[in-house]
Amino acid sequence: MNILMIGMYPPNIGGIATHIYYLKKELEKNHNIYVLNYGKSQEDRVFSTYAPKKFRGFFFLSSGGSKILKIIKKYDIDIIHSHYILPSGLLGVFGKFFTKRKLIISAHGSDVNILMKKKYGRCICKYVLKKSDYLIANSKSVAENLSKYNRVEIVYNGVDLNRFYPKSYKREGVTYIGALTKEKSVDTLLKAWKNPWIVGDGPERSNLEKVGGTFFGYRLDTEEILNESKVLVLPSRKEGFGMVLLEAMACGTPVIARNIPGISEIVKNNYNGYLFEKDSELKGLIEKILEDENLREKFIKNGLKTVKNFTWEKTAEKVLKIYEMVLDYSKRI
Repeated sequence: MNILMIGMYPPNIGGIATHIYYLKKELEKNHNIYVLNYGKSQEDRVFSTYAPKKFRGFFFLSSGGSKILKIIKKYDIDIIHSHYILPSGLLGVFGKFFTKRKLIISAHGSDVNILMKKKYGRCICKYVLKKSDYLIANSKSVAENLSKYNRVEIVYNGVDLNRFYPKSYKREGVTYIGALTKEKSVDTLLKAWKNPWIVGDGPERSNLEKVGGTFFGYRLDTEEILNESKVLVLPSRKEGFGMVLLEAMACGTPVIARNIPGISEIVKNNYNGYLFEKDSELKGLIEKILEDENLREKFIKNGLKTVKNFTWEKTAEKVLKIYEMVLDYSKRI
């Protein structure tokens, strides 16, 4: 099977780039995988586009639009798989329209929770979702939002257990890893705990630095940071899945997260971590984990059990079944 994926890919960093990287790695064991990347890449079978920081979505569409038809024709693509509704999904619809190939769209959370709540994005997102042949959601909550537009199936993200695993490091940090945006509510942690470690970057960084904390910026060695952390805190008010929670559990790092849809599918309160409702609860929960060794060991043990159910191999197997189902259905009609 020849598959074209569209979206963020390394050297881009973040959840989508990580997802496509590992999905490609698993699927290309038996199939030909090509990627139309959001920006530049030097990797074989990964095609670059012009996507500057300002108006990058527009430039990605215009640059990618001139390439996608050539890629589909040259490599005899069987199926297009767009990651994120806009702009990747819209580019996929363009490719489908002119080549009659089948289109799968994966929603990764913020496209549904944030983009579809905005006036300018709502109508375009609905159009894109309805024009696809099948939708993939990374959590139950995302799937519920998508089900009104098209057929949808839940496929969870995985975690690389060869990269993320416990190491015998001295643990010091109370840590947040992720984008620095309003939706992530990083200020909740900064107000609850003195000098937490903040790993990541984003538009809210300058405002957050005024509150406190130690800021590391983007890091490619998050497995090292997690192994040097006593606890990982994810205070997001909106989240599709929360891949960093699995990565923390795999490293033997206890987790605390806000009790919201998506997150509660990973973290089971008082089993493999803590879930909090109110900001005022966070400080006390961090103190409990740091002070109670038995509690900490319980969370570590159950967290390591949890991550065994989330592997990239399982993710790829489910995605491949969706590809085969869509292609088989098209042959029968």
